[in-house]
Amino acid sequence: MQDLVNFVNILIVLVLLLIFLVFTLLVIVFIKDLLTPKKKEKGVVKEPIKEPAKELANKQVKEIKEIAKEVPKEKPMQKTVPVTNKDKTAIELLKERYAKGDITTDDYKQMKKELDN
Repeated sequence: MQDLVNFVNILIVLVLLLIFLVFTLLVIVFIKDLLTPKKKEKGVVKEPIKEPAKELANKQVKEIKEIAKEVPKEKPMQKTVPVTNKDKTAIELLKERYAKGDITTDDYKQMKKELDN
């Protein structure tokens, strides 16, 4: 009977030792994971993406690309010098309109007569 009690005590000690070793290994793995730096790309931590989130992200990227195709591309702006009519006289404005072809020769002569008076 004494032998059986000793055997059970030894088994209990061995099981407790085994539990302790497993716990120690788990702690070591956890600490190692905490201390291991994550892969960085241009300052952003890359975490593994879960499949549903990855599918959603891919779908959104496709939608954005489709929308971008529909947006018309703008032409580059041309440099222009603003012209103010405040600094020009009436005769100068009349000459410009005539030079552009906005008014006929008869209209030009008539308006010039009126401005000269």
